Amino acid sequence: MALNANTFSGKQFEVYLAPEAVTGTFQTDDSKYRRVDVEGITFPSFSPQQEFEMRSGSGRLSEFDQVFSSSKRVTTEFTLSGRLTQEMWIILCESATGDEFDGGTGTDSVLTLDKTYAGLNFKVGTNPADDNDYSYLLSIYFKAPTAADSYKMASCTCTNFWIDADMDSAAGRFNYSATFQTQSAPAKAAIDMVSGQYDEIGTNFLYLSLWDERNIDIKDYTGSTDQDDITPLFKTFNFSVDCPTQFLGATGTAGEPEVWAKALPELSITYGGSVKYDAETDNMVEAFRDPDGGSYLGLYLADIPVTGTTETPTGDFFDGTSVVKFGIWAARAKLTSCEVSTDDVAMVNFEAKVLAPSSGNALHLLGGDNA
Repeated sequence: MALNANTFSGKQFEVYLAPEAVTGTFQTDDSKYRRVDVEGITFPSFSPQQEFEMRSGSGRLSEFDQVFSSSKRVTTEFTLSGRLTQEMWIILCESATGDEFDGGTGTDSVLTLDKTYAGLNFKVGTNPADDNDYSYLLSIYFKAPTAADSYKMASCTCTNFWIDADMDSAAGRFNYSATFQTQSAPAKAAIDMVSGQYDEIGTNFLYLSLWDERNIDIKDYTGSTDQDDITPLFKTFNFSVDCPTQFLGATGTAGEPEVWAKALPELSITYGGSVKYDAETDNMVEAFRDPDGGSYLGLYLADIPVTGTTETPTGDFFDGTSVVKFGIWAARAKLTSCEVSTDDVAMVNFEAKVLAPSSGNALHLLGGDNA
Protein backbone atom coordinates (compact mmCIF):
# COMPACT_ATOMS: atom_id res chain seq x y z
CA MET A 1 0.00 0.00 0.00
CA ALA A 2 1.36 3.41 -0.99
CA LEU A 3 2.15 5.95 1.71
CA ASN A 4 -0.39 8.76 1.95
CA ALA A 5 1.63 11.99 1.90
CA ASN A 6 -1.27 14.38 2.54
CA THR A 7 -1.00 16.53 5.66
CA PHE A 8 -3.49 18.99 7.13
CA SER A 9 -3.29 21.88 9.51
CA GLY A 10 -5.47 21.76 12.59
CA LYS A 11 -6.71 25.20 11.53
CA GLN A 12 -8.29 23.77 8.36
CA PHE A 13 -11.20 22.35 10.34
CA GLU A 14 -14.35 24.46 10.71
CA VAL A 15 -17.47 24.41 12.89
CA TYR A 16 -20.94 25.49 11.84
CA LEU A 17 -24.15 25.57 13.84
CA ALA A 18 -27.82 26.07 13.04
CA PRO A 19 -31.14 26.00 14.90
CA GLU A 20 -33.28 22.93 14.25
CA ALA A 21 -36.51 23.78 12.48
CA VAL A 22 -38.05 20.57 13.87
CA THR A 23 -36.87 19.55 17.32
CA GLY A 24 -34.84 16.35 17.17
CA THR A 25 -34.23 16.57 13.41
CA PHE A 26 -30.87 17.58 11.95
CA GLN A 27 -31.06 20.89 10.07
CA THR A 28 -30.58 20.26 6.33
CA ASP A 29 -31.00 23.86 5.11
CA ASP A 30 -27.41 24.99 4.63
CA SER A 31 -28.52 28.65 4.56
CA LYS A 32 -29.29 28.40 8.29
CA TYR A 33 -25.75 27.50 9.28
CA ARG A 34 -23.41 30.01 10.86
CA ARG A 35 -19.67 29.52 10.98
CA VAL A 36 -18.36 29.75 14.54
CA ASP A 37 -15.27 31.57 15.76
CA VAL A 38 -13.21 28.84 17.45
CA GLU A 39 -9.58 28.80 18.54
CA GLY A 40 -9.07 25.25 17.37
CA ILE A 41 -11.14 22.18 16.66
CA THR A 42 -11.42 19.29 19.04
CA PHE A 43 -13.66 16.64 17.55
CA PRO A 44 -16.27 15.23 19.94
CA SER A 45 -15.04 12.35 22.07
CA PHE A 46 -17.13 9.38 21.06
CA SER A 47 -17.60 6.98 23.96
CA PRO A 48 -19.51 3.86 22.91
CA GLN A 49 -20.75 1.59 25.68
CA GLN A 50 -18.39 -1.38 25.76
CA GLU A 51 -18.14 -4.58 27.78
CA PHE A 52 -15.16 -6.93 27.51
CA GLU A 53 -15.73 -8.88 30.71
CA MET A 54 -14.91 -12.55 30.89
CA ARG A 55 -17.87 -14.90 30.74
CA SER A 56 -18.05 -18.28 32.38
CA GLY A 57 -16.64 -20.96 30.12
CA SER A 58 -14.43 -18.54 28.17
CA GLY A 59 -11.19 -20.03 29.36
CA ARG A 60 -8.34 -17.62 30.22
CA LEU A 61 -9.00 -14.90 27.61
CA SER A 62 -12.09 -12.86 26.80
CA GLU A 63 -13.78 -14.01 23.59
CA PHE A 64 -14.39 -11.56 20.75
CA ASP A 65 -17.90 -12.96 20.21
CA GLN A 66 -18.81 -11.89 23.75
CA VAL A 67 -17.91 -8.22 23.23
CA PHE A 68 -20.76 -5.74 23.70
CA SER A 69 -20.37 -2.38 21.95
CA SER A 70 -23.18 0.10 21.36
CA SER A 71 -23.56 3.80 20.55
CA LYS A 72 -27.23 3.88 21.56
CA ARG A 73 -28.11 6.30 24.37
CA VAL A 74 -24.54 7.55 24.58
CA THR A 75 -24.04 11.15 25.68
CA THR A 76 -21.60 12.90 23.39
CA GLU A 77 -20.04 16.04 24.89
CA PHE A 78 -17.75 18.62 23.34
CA THR A 79 -16.59 22.17 24.05
CA LEU A 80 -16.15 25.10 21.69
CA SER A 81 -14.15 28.17 22.65
CA GLY A 82 -13.14 31.35 20.89
CA ARG A 83 -13.71 35.09 20.71
CA LEU A 84 -17.17 36.29 21.68
CA THR A 85 -19.15 38.07 18.98
CA GLN A 86 -22.54 39.73 19.21
CA GLU A 87 -24.03 36.85 17.24
CA MET A 88 -22.57 34.14 19.48
CA TRP A 89 -23.61 36.04 22.62
CA ILE A 90 -27.24 35.78 21.52
CA ILE A 91 -27.03 32.22 20.21
CA LEU A 92 -25.30 30.81 23.28
CA CYS A 93 -27.46 32.71 25.77
CA GLU A 94 -30.57 31.30 24.09
CA SER A 95 -29.21 27.76 23.89
CA ALA A 96 -27.89 27.73 27.47
CA THR A 97 -31.09 29.05 29.05
CA GLY A 98 -33.67 27.57 26.69
CA ASP A 99 -35.28 31.00 26.49
CA GLU A 100 -35.47 33.26 23.45
CA PHE A 101 -34.50 36.89 23.14
CA ASP A 102 -37.86 38.58 22.73
CA GLY A 103 -36.97 40.64 19.69
CA GLY A 104 -37.47 43.74 21.76
CA THR A 105 -39.26 46.95 21.05
CA GLY A 106 -37.50 49.20 18.58
CA THR A 107 -33.82 48.31 18.55
CA ASP A 108 -33.67 46.35 21.83
CA SER A 109 -33.73 42.61 22.34
CA VAL A 110 -33.94 41.36 25.91
CA LEU A 111 -33.94 37.88 27.44
CA THR A 112 -35.72 37.89 30.80
CA LEU A 113 -35.49 35.21 33.47
CA ASP A 114 -37.41 34.87 36.72
CA LYS A 115 -37.90 32.05 39.19
CA THR A 116 -41.05 30.77 37.46
CA TYR A 117 -40.14 31.13 33.78
CA ALA A 118 -41.10 28.20 31.56
CA GLY A 119 -40.38 26.91 28.06
CA LEU A 120 -37.38 24.75 28.94
CA ASN A 121 -38.75 21.36 27.86
CA PHE A 122 -38.66 20.27 24.22
CA LYS A 123 -40.14 17.18 22.58
CA VAL A 124 -39.55 15.39 19.31
CA GLY A 125 -41.36 17.01 16.41
CA THR A 126 -41.84 20.41 18.04
CA ASN A 127 -41.66 23.15 15.44
CA PRO A 128 -40.21 26.38 16.81
CA ALA A 129 -42.29 29.38 15.80
CA ASP A 130 -39.19 30.69 14.04
CA ASP A 131 -36.44 28.37 12.82
CA ASN A 132 -33.95 31.10 13.70
CA ASP A 133 -34.83 30.37 17.33
CA TYR A 134 -31.63 29.20 19.02
CA SER A 135 -33.38 28.47 22.32
CA TYR A 136 -34.36 25.06 20.97
CA LEU A 137 -31.82 22.44 19.90
CA LEU A 138 -28.87 23.08 17.60
CA SER A 139 -27.43 21.09 14.72
CA ILE A 140 -23.63 21.34 14.75
CA TYR A 141 -21.44 20.44 11.81
CA PHE A 142 -17.73 19.66 12.17
CA LYS A 143 -16.28 20.26 8.72
CA ALA A 144 -13.06 18.39 8.01
CA PRO A 145 -10.54 19.37 5.28
CA THR A 146 -11.77 16.28 3.43
CA ALA A 147 -15.53 16.82 3.31
CA ALA A 148 -16.39 13.12 3.52
CA ASP A 149 -14.65 12.94 6.92
CA SER A 150 -16.93 15.58 8.45
CA TYR A 151 -19.41 14.89 11.26
CA LYS A 152 -23.01 15.95 11.76
CA MET A 153 -24.22 16.32 15.36
CA ALA A 154 -27.98 16.62 15.72
CA SER A 155 -30.01 17.96 18.65
CA CYS A 156 -27.21 19.55 20.66
CA THR A 157 -27.90 21.73 23.68
CA CYS A 158 -25.54 24.07 25.51
CA THR A 159 -25.18 22.90 29.10
CA ASN A 160 -22.55 25.44 30.15
CA PHE A 161 -21.74 28.88 28.77
CA TRP A 162 -18.89 31.01 30.09
CA ILE A 163 -17.53 34.41 29.02
CA ASP A 164 -14.59 36.34 30.43
CA ALA A 165 -12.52 39.41 29.66
CA ASP A 166 -9.32 40.97 31.03
CA MET A 167 -8.46 44.60 30.34
CA ASP A 168 -4.77 43.62 30.25
CA SER A 169 -5.36 41.11 27.44
CA ALA A 170 -6.56 41.79 23.88
CA ALA A 171 -7.89 45.21 24.86
CA GLY A 172 -10.49 43.64 27.12
CA ARG A 173 -12.07 41.50 24.41
CA PHE A 174 -14.45 38.82 25.65
CA ASN A 175 -13.75 35.15 25.06
CA TYR A 176 -16.30 32.37 25.38
CA SER A 177 -16.39 28.69 26.19
CA ALA A 178 -19.50 26.60 25.54
CA THR A 179 -20.05 22.95 26.39
CA PHE A 180 -22.63 21.00 24.39
CA GLN A 181 -24.26 17.62 24.90
CA THR A 182 -26.34 15.39 22.67
CA GLN A 183 -27.70 11.86 22.82
CA SER A 184 -28.54 11.77 19.13
CA ALA A 185 -26.34 9.48 17.08
CA PRO A 186 -23.52 11.35 15.26
CA ALA A 187 -23.31 10.85 11.51
CA LYS A 188 -20.21 10.95 9.34
CA ALA A 189 -21.22 12.86 6.24
CA ALA A 190 -20.71 16.09 4.33
CA ILE A 191 -22.98 19.09 3.92
CA ASP A 192 -22.66 21.23 0.81
CA MET A 193 -22.42 24.82 2.01
CA VAL A 194 -23.58 26.34 -1.27
CA SER A 195 -25.57 29.37 -0.15
CA GLY A 196 -22.68 31.12 1.56
CA GLN A 197 -25.07 33.08 3.79
CA TYR A 198 -23.12 32.44 6.99
CA ASP A 199 -19.75 31.35 5.63
CA GLU A 200 -17.88 34.16 7.35
CA ILE A 201 -17.18 34.40 11.07
CA GLY A 202 -18.94 37.34 12.72
CA THR A 203 -16.75 40.39 13.36
CA ASN A 204 -18.93 42.16 15.93
CA PHE A 205 -16.54 41.47 18.80
CA LEU A 206 -17.56 42.38 22.35
CA TYR A 207 -15.29 44.20 24.79
CA LEU A 208 -15.37 44.91 28.49
CA SER A 209 -14.79 48.56 27.62
CA LEU A 210 -18.18 48.70 25.86
CA TRP A 211 -19.83 48.81 29.27
CA ASP A 212 -19.75 52.53 29.93
CA GLU A 213 -22.93 52.10 32.02
CA ARG A 214 -21.71 50.31 35.19
CA ASN A 215 -23.36 50.02 38.57
CA ILE A 216 -22.99 47.79 41.63
CA ASP A 217 -25.20 48.06 44.71
CA ILE A 218 -24.11 46.44 47.98
CA LYS A 219 -27.24 45.91 50.07
CA ASP A 220 -27.59 45.25 53.82
CA TYR A 221 -23.93 44.51 54.28
CA THR A 222 -24.15 45.42 57.97
CA GLY A 223 -27.82 44.67 58.46
CA SER A 224 -29.24 48.05 57.45
CA THR A 225 -26.49 49.91 55.59
CA ASP A 226 -26.42 50.13 51.78
CA GLN A 227 -23.59 51.19 49.49
CA ASP A 228 -25.50 52.20 46.36
CA ASP A 229 -24.45 53.31 42.90
CA ILE A 230 -20.82 52.25 42.89
CA THR A 231 -19.24 52.79 39.48
CA PRO A 232 -16.78 49.88 39.50
CA LEU A 233 -13.47 49.95 37.68
CA PHE A 234 -13.10 46.42 36.33
CA LYS A 235 -9.84 44.70 35.53
CA THR A 236 -11.52 41.35 34.78
CA PHE A 237 -15.08 40.10 34.52
CA ASN A 238 -16.68 36.69 34.01
CA PHE A 239 -20.24 35.45 33.62
CA SER A 240 -21.53 31.88 33.34
CA VAL A 241 -24.75 29.96 32.82
CA ASP A 242 -24.86 26.31 33.87
CA CYS A 243 -27.95 24.48 32.62
CA PRO A 244 -27.87 20.66 33.08
CA THR A 245 -30.11 18.78 30.65
CA GLN A 246 -31.93 15.49 31.14
CA PHE A 247 -32.47 13.25 28.08
CA LEU A 248 -35.73 11.34 28.47
CA GLY A 249 -37.48 8.59 26.52
CA ALA A 250 -36.24 6.63 23.54
CA THR A 251 -37.33 6.55 19.92
CA GLY A 252 -36.06 5.01 16.69
CA THR A 253 -33.45 2.33 16.13
CA ALA A 254 -30.78 4.38 17.92
CA GLY A 255 -32.95 5.02 20.98
CA GLU A 256 -32.68 8.78 20.66
CA PRO A 257 -34.41 11.05 23.21
CA GLU A 258 -38.06 12.02 22.97
CA VAL A 259 -37.89 14.86 25.50
CA TRP A 260 -35.09 17.25 26.49
CA ALA A 261 -35.64 18.70 29.98
CA LYS A 262 -33.34 21.64 30.72
CA ALA A 263 -32.36 23.32 33.98
CA LEU A 264 -32.69 20.19 36.11
CA PRO A 265 -32.00 20.27 38.97
CA GLU A 266 -31.40 24.02 38.60
CA LEU A 267 -30.30 26.83 36.35
CA SER A 268 -27.14 28.21 37.95
CA ILE A 269 -25.97 31.70 36.95
CA THR A 270 -22.82 33.29 38.36
CA TYR A 271 -20.64 36.31 37.75
CA GLY A 272 -17.41 37.67 39.18
CA GLY A 273 -14.22 39.54 38.49
CA SER A 274 -11.68 41.99 39.86
CA VAL A 275 -12.55 45.59 40.68
CA LYS A 276 -10.39 48.40 42.02
CA TYR A 277 -10.20 48.41 45.80
CA ASP A 278 -11.37 51.63 47.45
CA ALA A 279 -13.56 52.83 50.32
CA GLU A 280 -16.71 51.80 48.43
CA THR A 281 -15.72 48.40 47.06
CA ASP A 282 -14.18 47.49 50.42
CA ASN A 283 -17.78 47.01 51.59
CA MET A 284 -17.98 43.90 49.38
CA VAL A 285 -15.67 42.19 51.85
CA GLU A 286 -18.07 42.96 54.68
CA ALA A 287 -21.00 41.84 52.53
CA PHE A 288 -19.27 38.48 52.05
CA ARG A 289 -18.61 38.20 55.80
CA ASP A 290 -22.33 39.02 56.11
CA PRO A 291 -22.62 39.46 59.88
CA ASP A 292 -26.40 39.88 59.73
CA GLY A 293 -27.08 37.28 57.02
CA GLY A 294 -29.00 39.54 54.64
CA SER A 295 -26.48 41.07 52.25
CA TYR A 296 -26.72 40.89 48.47
CA LEU A 297 -25.39 42.56 45.32
CA GLY A 298 -27.25 44.30 42.52
CA LEU A 299 -25.50 44.54 39.15
CA TYR A 300 -26.01 46.58 35.99
CA LEU A 301 -23.45 46.47 33.17
CA ALA A 302 -24.41 47.65 29.68
CA ASP A 303 -23.68 49.98 26.82
CA ILE A 304 -27.23 51.34 27.18
CA PRO A 305 -28.52 53.50 30.07
CA VAL A 306 -31.21 51.94 32.23
CA THR A 307 -34.76 53.29 32.15
CA GLY A 308 -35.68 54.19 35.71
CA THR A 309 -33.10 53.05 38.26
CA THR A 310 -30.84 50.03 38.29
CA GLU A 311 -32.67 48.79 41.39
CA THR A 312 -36.20 49.19 40.02
CA PRO A 313 -36.05 49.55 36.21
CA THR A 314 -39.17 50.68 34.40
CA GLY A 315 -40.71 50.49 30.97
CA ASP A 316 -38.67 48.63 28.38
CA PHE A 317 -35.74 48.65 30.83
CA PHE A 318 -33.18 49.69 28.18
CA ASP A 319 -33.65 52.89 26.22
CA GLY A 320 -32.52 51.34 22.93
CA THR A 321 -30.05 54.02 21.78
CA SER A 322 -26.98 51.79 21.44
CA VAL A 323 -25.78 50.30 18.20
CA VAL A 324 -24.06 47.35 19.90
CA LYS A 325 -26.69 46.34 22.48
CA PHE A 326 -24.83 44.26 25.06
CA GLY A 327 -25.65 44.11 28.75
CA ILE A 328 -26.38 42.20 31.96
CA TRP A 329 -28.69 43.14 34.83
CA ALA A 330 -29.00 40.90 37.90
CA ALA A 331 -31.38 41.91 40.67
CA ARG A 332 -29.93 39.91 43.54
CA ALA A 333 -26.76 37.89 43.89
CA LYS A 334 -25.04 36.40 46.92
CA LEU A 335 -21.27 36.63 47.21
CA THR A 336 -19.65 33.19 47.25
CA SER A 337 -16.08 34.47 47.56
CA CYS A 338 -14.41 37.83 48.10
CA GLU A 339 -10.86 38.84 48.90
CA VAL A 340 -8.52 41.80 48.55
CA SER A 341 -5.37 41.24 46.51
CA THR A 342 -2.16 43.07 47.40
CA ASP A 343 -0.88 43.58 43.88
CA ASP A 344 0.67 46.84 42.64
CA VAL A 345 -2.91 48.14 42.57
CA ALA A 346 -5.11 46.64 45.28
CA MET A 347 -8.10 44.81 43.78
CA VAL A 348 -11.21 43.12 45.14
CA ASN A 349 -11.61 39.66 43.61
CA PHE A 350 -15.12 38.29 43.94
CA GLU A 351 -17.61 35.69 42.73
CA ALA A 352 -21.38 35.82 43.16
CA LYS A 353 -24.38 33.60 42.38
CA VAL A 354 -27.56 35.11 40.92
CA LEU A 355 -30.68 34.26 42.93
CA ALA A 356 -34.37 34.80 42.26
CA PRO A 357 -35.99 37.59 44.31
CA SER A 358 -39.29 37.02 46.08
CA SER A 359 -40.99 38.85 43.21
CA GLY A 360 -39.99 40.30 39.88
CA ASN A 361 -37.22 39.27 37.51
CA ALA A 362 -33.88 37.78 38.47
CA LEU A 363 -31.94 38.55 35.30
CA HIS A 364 -32.07 40.54 32.07
CA LEU A 365 -29.61 39.88 29.26
CA LEU A 366 -29.41 42.42 26.46
CA GLY A 367 -28.46 41.53 22.91
CA GLY A 368 -28.92 42.79 19.38
CA ASP A 369 -31.30 41.54 16.71
CA ASN A 370 -28.60 40.39 14.29
CA ALA A 371 -28.12 36.72 15.25
